[in-house]
Amino acid sequence: MMQDYDYAGPSSGRRGRANKGKEKNDRDVAARLQKELDRDLDEEMHFSAGLGRLDLSKGTESAPGGRGKGKGRAYTSTTKDRFMESKPLKSVHKNSKPTKRSSNTEYPEPVGQALKDLQKWAKAIFATKCRKCQTAYLMKDFDVGQYFASWMAKRDPKDAFSICSVVCPDQACGAETCLGCDRKPRLGKNTATANGLELDWCCTGGAVFALWVVLCMYDEEELKIQSQSDKIVAANTPKPNMFNSIYGNQQKGTGYGGGYALPGFAMFSSGLRPTGARLNFQQVGEKTDDVTKNMLALAIELLPEAHREAHPALCAMIQLSLLQDKAGSLLRNDSLRNVTPRGNLYYAVFEWVNRLGKHPDLQYLVCDERYPKKRSAGIQALSIGDTRDDINSGPAGDRALVLCDSEEGMDPSLFGCMSNLATQSSNVISAAEAVSGEFKSRSGQDILTIARRIRGIHKSLAKKSRDPQRRPQTKDKATVWQWYHQHYRVEFVPNMISFMRSDLAQAAGALSYSKPDRVRRIAVEIAEMSTGLPPNIFVRADEARPDCVKSLIVGPEGTPYQGGLFEFDILCGPQYPDQPPIVQFRTTGGGIVNFNPNLYANGKVCLSLLNTWHGGSAEEKWISGKSTLCSVLVSIQAMILCDHPIENEPGFENYVGTPTSQLIDHKLQARTVNYAILDWLRVPEMRNGLWHDVVKEYFAANSHGVLATVRRWASQNQEIMSFRASIQPEYLMGSVFGARAMDMLPGMRVTGGGFNLLSQLEHLLHGGR
Repeated sequence: MMQDYDYAGPSSGRRGRANKGKEKNDRDVAARLQKELDRDLDEEMHFSAGLGRLDLSKGTESAPGGRGKGKGRAYTSTTKDRFMESKPLKSVHKNSKPTKRSSNTEYPEPVGQALKDLQKWAKAIFATKCRKCQTAYLMKDFDVGQYFASWMAKRDPKDAFSICSVVCPDQACGAETCLGCDRKPRLGKNTATANGLELDWCCTGGAVFALWVVLCMYDEEELKIQSQSDKIVAANTPKPNMFNSIYGNQQKGTGYGGGYALPGFAMFSSGLRPTGARLNFQQVGEKTDDVTKNMLALAIELLPEAHREAHPALCAMIQLSLLQDKAGSLLRNDSLRNVTPRGNLYYAVFEWVNRLGKHPDLQYLVCDERYPKKRSAGIQALSIGDTRDDINSGPAGDRALVLCDSEEGMDPSLFGCMSNLATQSSNVISAAEAVSGEFKSRSGQDILTIARRIRGIHKSLAKKSRDPQRRPQTKDKATVWQWYHQHYRVEFVPNMISFMRSDLAQAAGALSYSKPDRVRRIAVEIAEMSTGLPPNIFVRADEARPDCVKSLIVGPEGTPYQGGLFEFDILCGPQYPDQPPIVQFRTTGGGIVNFNPNLYANGKVCLSLLNTWHGGSAEEKWISGKSTLCSVLVSIQAMILCDHPIENEPGFENYVGTPTSQLIDHKLQARTVNYAILDWLRVPEMRNGLWHDVVKEYFAANSHGVLATVRRWASQNQEIMSFRASIQPEYLMGSVFGARAMDMLPGMRVTGGGFNLLSQLEHLLHGGR
């Protein structure tokens, strides 16, 4: 039974053991065995064409012997290895696109090549005979579950055993044969320790077989979880015997699964998911963390070192295994706070990505986009290409692996999946450098350690992947704006507190008490917003005081606020996150304009989530440990800057569509144009202030859309064509625009005693055109 052990990253030990014996190289015996083997192989109909000879007597070519230390005979190349040679996947995978498939058996070229490599390798492995008696197929009754269980039972370093060999079923013989090189397994040649489990394999080919066993076991467990989730378990479905599937021999065998239940690893027991439904690797959450972590620990130790060539079959089985999809699902977690408690699992995932990325033959497995799986029968079924209806339900043909059509797009690479976590990690590290004292606790050090690990791996892989940070070279301004928001939505800036409203800045300076880990929690939340904020929300935080935050929200499309830039100041008080932050609205024309029944001219933001509105249910109020800064900003964007602001006024919910509602919408449209659009263009303190980069990028990318919106409004809204400020002209002249404001705005025309906002906007954006 596999024990529960922690995987703490790349520090799992490996050591050599003394060689416990060498096989005698008797060439006369080898020659006789060669003749017998040739005769037997010629009789096999499945191998009558293209099969090389297993030359034990002349196989003297030296090849790398795999990983680990210790003594042992060098790996000897045999015809079996040459038979399993295939065109490496790395030569066909890059930039390949899905092909149009006329049947289920046609796959994109990289996938088809992977299946070919895997099945050719499996055919050779299952043709292995006993090295001594040559009369028995070693894999005839092979049961991967029982074989794997034998690994789990061997945890004593003194109890040496080979994880790549099989004992002859003939009791009169009982010889042990390595499935990688067909020789007597050499103990101590390649060894490793995977968190308490001693591993010992004979040769490079033996490591490939051992990895195949690990991936088979993982796929079976994952398929069981997927099937249980979809309630399509077929516990009594007959299981195929892999040997019989290849040779057509109907003798009874245990097959794979075979009814054997290994504690902690449920055997493959179901059909496939319904066509059209993608596999879901997040449906069980942390329930399978131990299984995934332990399997990754084993698989990592069996990967070849970067200077060793990777066998094409090894590349194929990793590409086709569900373990890759599971790793991608875990890496798409957008929350460092959720990753840290599952650190043991994530360290294993990070090391898996790191090891694959370092190997020149394997790095494409983490740097290239992946073909998404709708369903899979697992590595075992893929290895034999079994297509029988009692194994795979669905249309006729090869149903072992079903891929999404090209129009559904590719899944991101593992490198791409961890990009969000890498961005968050960089922001957390930056914050920790500015407020180092807040990260001295154990939880703070844990999150910093993970952040540094993520950033380091992602940075090393960035050199091998297409640069995702490069500004898109396109004339499509919407794409450029989307890219800009994605990369600059959150930033830590120096002395940002000086841009906050004076009363909040004073309150921040007067703070004399801070809840333990408060600033660290805030810094991590802000870092998470760097990948989690919805479009058109920007955040800036003071690098030395992350509890002081400013936000700029673009008015949503279809609302009276469309295209406007609305600013908010946020202070997380001493009891945060047990209590909500203080939020002040800044786009008020200097304290003179209401923009919503929930946005007051004095800056008050009325919202249940902030506990500033006492209506609503308990779920709508601030919940300690659950509510976040991000949830506040999303609520403001969605619930306050809404389609029909009159709905936010108690007792007026049913006024939508009435003349009263239309009148309010028209007034808010005009105020949006004047205070939330024009002010950012004409007031130097705003245009060149904290948000100057965002404002510049915004109008460069969206000026056409903003102008089109205002023209559409103006065609029905006289308030825009003749806007009157709600205060005295002398206040407007002195406090908002400064002296001689009229001379500063030569493009603005006054009609009927009011400002023509449309003409002013046209002048500022396009010089009057």
